[in-house]
Amino acid sequence: MAKTKSQKQEIVSKAIGDIADAKALLFADFSGTPVADLSALRNTLRTIRAKMGVVKKRLLDVALKERGIDLKVQGLAPGQLATIFVKGDISDAAGPLYRFSKEREKFQILGGFDLAKNEMLPAAAVEAIGQLPPRPIMLGQLLGTLVAPVRAFMYLIQEKSKRSSS
Repeated sequence: MAKTKSQKQEIVSKAIGDIADAKALLFADFSGTPVADLSALRNTLRTIRAKMGVVKKRLLDVALKERGIDLKVQGLAPGQLATIFVKGDISDAAGPLYRFSKEREKFQILGGFDLAKNEMLPAAAVEAIGQLPPRPIMLGQLLGTLVAPVRAFMYLIQEKSKRSSS
């Protein structure tokens, strides 16, 4: 059923609000993906402050233009386009999205747009970000790397004190 002009204006205004709240946008082609799987993905994204919406490409272009973003999403995919509005860090949403795409053959990540930097991210960049471990794990690894020399030095001092006391 065709949408009326007022319904389209409502969709565009909702998309404008979602874009205003987001720090990044991720795009995916969900053609052929079961609705139950998409619902599970939506629930996962909701827990990490991201929201998946399906807005017609032409209406999304209008919403982006209203926000002053010169991006044409109509050329991204011939199929159905899902837009993920990421409120937090892009890596928080890229990980679950990457894992979801690996489990489902028909679901494809098409790229992203960093609203803070006003730059397009290719699909390969979004997938690379998605393959990184979560932020707390990376911080733990960094801390372990920083503490390793101190730990080794403390071990040497402890061994030296054991030998000199015997």
